[in-house]
Amino acid sequence: MDRETRPGLGGRLGPALLFLSSLLLLGTLAFAFIQGPRLVEARIRERLMQAAARAGVELRVGVIRFRWRGPLELQELEVRRAPVAVSIRTLRVEWSLQGEKLLDRIRGFAYEGLRVGLPSGISVESGKAEWEVRDLNHRGVRLVRAGTAEHLAVERQGGNALRLTAAGLQIAPWLRIRRGGHDVVKKGRFSGVAELGVKEGSRQANVVLHADGVEFPDIESLRHGLKPMAPEWLELAFEGTSRTGSMEFPCLSLRAPGLSVDGRGRFLFEEGEVWIEGVVDAASANLTTLLALTGVEPPEALRSVSDLGSARFSGQIQGSLTRPDSWTVTHRLEFDPPSGAVDALARYRGPFVQTVEWPKGQEYRFPVSAGSPTFIAFDDVPPLFIRSLLIAEDSSFFSHPGIDLEAIPVALSLNLTRGGPPRGASTITQQTAKNLFLRKERTLRRKLQELCLALLLEKSLSKRRILEIYLNIIEWGPGVYGLRRASRHYFGKEPRELSPREISFLVTLIPGPVKYQPAFASGIPSARFSAMVDRLLYKLGSVGALSEEELAASLSEQLVIGQGSGQPALPPAYDEAERSGGESVERQD
Repeated sequence: MDRETRPGLGGRLGPALLFLSSLLLLGTLAFAFIQGPRLVEARIRERLMQAAARAGVELRVGVIRFRWRGPLELQELEVRRAPVAVSIRTLRVEWSLQGEKLLDRIRGFAYEGLRVGLPSGISVESGKAEWEVRDLNHRGVRLVRAGTAEHLAVERQGGNALRLTAAGLQIAPWLRIRRGGHDVVKKGRFSGVAELGVKEGSRQANVVLHADGVEFPDIESLRHGLKPMAPEWLELAFEGTSRTGSMEFPCLSLRAPGLSVDGRGRFLFEEGEVWIEGVVDAASANLTTLLALTGVEPPEALRSVSDLGSARFSGQIQGSLTRPDSWTVTHRLEFDPPSGAVDALARYRGPFVQTVEWPKGQEYRFPVSAGSPTFIAFDDVPPLFIRSLLIAEDSSFFSHPGIDLEAIPVALSLNLTRGGPPRGASTITQQTAKNLFLRKERTLRRKLQELCLALLLEKSLSKRRILEIYLNIIEWGPGVYGLRRASRHYFGKEPRELSPREISFLVTLIPGPVKYQPAFASGIPSARFSAMVDRLLYKLGSVGALSEEELAASLSEQLVIGQGSGQPALPPAYDEAERSGGESVERQD
């Protein structure tokens, strides 16, 4: 073979080099296919941490798993920016290689173990949910919950403004709103629009929300086995602006069956104080619907009444949460009772039998009538006792319509500043309604019932009769009901024979007739309880109800408790029922 026709070295190496190059390329591709996800995971983690740093939030991601054909999975994800904390056990993002841009390739996401922690101990929790991603672009996204018509849209409005739109979102079963381990909203379907943004250094919000079939099981109601409050529908709308040192709400509106409220207000924060200014332009409530909202039937005396009347309110309020003496309240409250409701309560103008619950499945019944040996008529009550009672419990009793709206913010401030046992701001009329008609549980629904019944009692009975009933039915200790029983039980006296200090003792006992029993179990009041009695005596002296000599004598008087019974507590199962004309019977539920 000629030298020219023999293949050269380059000709022999060409195929080999091509083979080696192909092998190297395949190896590189295989390495990239196998190891590339790890590099992508590291890059994703880096980008997430950079984004969190720019946003000023704390971010922790446990595990990131990336697959070329999806999904992208993040485990043990936590995001915190006080006062909000978000945690997700598992987040999976479904994506596809098809699509011109990265956003076009995202198809949906699913998560498990979502929890959003909010202020005041409120949390939003979701076990498992899947969402389809629609219309995703640089301006926003629309999400549709898989297999439903529920959707949620987020859209940028320019600058830092966002617009959130929800349609038909159901609270249950996939989403829970909780506080203190209990559901705040048990179920419901929500739709609405929220516009959020920042303008000229202030955060602004404009929210319109509509809810159907919603249930609100307040914690105390759950403890007592009561049904949740469940309005057929609920509408809330407000505008809000938040900036350093203040929050303003130029428009607030609430609508529900039988309830309408329109108002405005603002909060000012300075030097540890919270100053509140609020205006209710117009509020109206139908009592029948409002009581039905609580999920509890009206008391037996009113169950045959179809219309309980309606109330209208307007007013202004301002003051500091930490200064009880700073509050000013101006208001106008009108109540129109139907004749049927007034007639139903007219029976309490005359004799009746009072029934009280006792813990061990019993009801204790006693007559409230002039023929009972323990009844005391209004005219037989010592004037100093009436004066002491009104100073301690309800100074505006003879001027308010059953509800003392001016006392509510003052009571709230006192509870915040003093701590200890809360003051409830209940009027004597409210306490009478509670004792006549309601159980003892402390719930929001019971407070609504109490307010409605107080308005009705004021239109059905005279002030003197309400006070007379109150003094004959309230509890002054275990099994001790009414002023005459209490006077005999603690001091072995009739009410007209009581000294000013004994009167002050009995009035001081009213807020906690059972709770305060250990304070004088030995027969001598403790120093702390005696100080409470002294405070009321000083008040009586400051208004001229006691002279200086009478005040000095009362402050030095030594009380001996239990002179009438020989012991400070008397169970109702004893012969007290027979002596008073009452009876103890098994309770019939």
